Amino acid sequence: KILASRGYDTIEKIQKFLSPKITDLHDPFLLKNMDIVTEKIKKALETKKKVLIFGDYDVDGISATAILYRFFASHGLVPQYFLPNRYEDGYGLTIETAQKVIDLYSPELIITVDCGISCYKEVDYLMSKGIDVVVTDHHEIPEILPSCPIINAKMLGQEYPFRELCGAGVALKIVQALGENLEEYLPICAIATIADIVSLTDENRAIVTCGLKLYDKLPKGVKMLIKEQKLKSVSSSEIAFRVAPKINASGRMGDATVSLRLYISDNPQVLKENLEKLNEMNTRRQELCTTIYDEAIKMLEKENQNDRRAIILYSTNWDSGLLGIVSARLTDEFNKPSFLFSEVDGLLKGSVRSIPNINIHDILSKTSTLLETFGGHSMAAGLTLKKENLAKFTYEIENYLLKDFDKKDFVAVKEYDVQLESEQINMNLVDELECLEPCGCGNPK
Repeated sequence: KILASRGYDTIEKIQKFLSPKITDLHDPFLLKNMDIVTEKIKKALETKKKVLIFGDYDVDGISATAILYRFFASHGLVPQYFLPNRYEDGYGLTIETAQKVIDLYSPELIITVDCGISCYKEVDYLMSKGIDVVVTDHHEIPEILPSCPIINAKMLGQEYPFRELCGAGVALKIVQALGENLEEYLPICAIATIADIVSLTDENRAIVTCGLKLYDKLPKGVKMLIKEQKLKSVSSSEIAFRVAPKINASGRMGDATVSLRLYISDNPQVLKENLEKLNEMNTRRQELCTTIYDEAIKMLEKENQNDRRAIILYSTNWDSGLLGIVSARLTDEFNKPSFLFSEVDGLLKGSVRSIPNINIHDILSKTSTLLETFGGHSMAAGLTLKKENLAKFTYEIENYLLKDFDKKDFVAVKEYDVQLESEQINMNLVDELECLEPCGCGNPK
């Protein structure tokens, strides 16, 4: 009944859902440009090109970088990598970071992972310097695309049957297309797929189920990190709530390479040092998040929240890298969109988290004339604006939320799948519910 209520309404669909296998992975060559990209990679290996992997500082970006790094290294070509520092470099590929990697590494081929789909100017700049570029990403498709080979499951005009791969999922498809045995890559991709909150259905369900079963194949450093957590089981919820935030801590505190080394190094001393460093970063992150949260609650107590449709707060003391975590906590608690801002280089830099029935990206699009930059999706976004525009921005947001949404949209609703009779509640049911794992986005617990 539960499966039928979730759309698995034939014997075939139910069997496929309950028994995901590696063979459920789709043909990678159905992804547009996969043939071009695999040829470029084969050529780079043959000619020993200088390859640079340009990643992102979250779990997905770190994992995607690790997958391609380990692939190249296992074929005798050790690539360079660059994960932006969120404080010094900002998010993704910019003209400044493009120049930085040219100066540091003189690459001949740059492959972006988990970023790059919106960076047509930056890609043109790199190509004008004689550098070959490949973009691999999973974010929404913008109006103008980079003029280089792109692999993204969301691209129009391709036969690929599944849109919801994360960045590491796209990297995994490249390795699959290159004919590799996926056993050592699947568990890395499973962690990223859980952490990036993409739908745990279809191909992602197969990646996570098979990846978690291959736990022993994880890189040594990641296994050390997980062992430290003393998990009851290596399940999707344990990864989501206990492992992923820790891997994320390095990027939030300014140096994601600390986590990446746990994926790519085999040197016991290097692993020990980086694990200690990551633990320190995580403790510091937790302390700072608690401080921001406590200060935010104090600010809220001074205002009547009953009349407000959104939480919009600002402090010069807050660390911009941590606002998303606290914003998510406030949204969860008050069931309304939460915008938190701190001051960076004279601008207000903010994070927003929303509730399921309010598409925050659409609302930000309506206020875009007041913003310097913004980007994200329906539930989460980042934005910057001038300090003098904050009052007007607050007014506009409240106005849209009052005008376009009803009071009941701000009432938290929990949905259930089926109604049980008391005699159906027994240990047999509990055991059967385990078959629905891995649970998460798209397949709630």
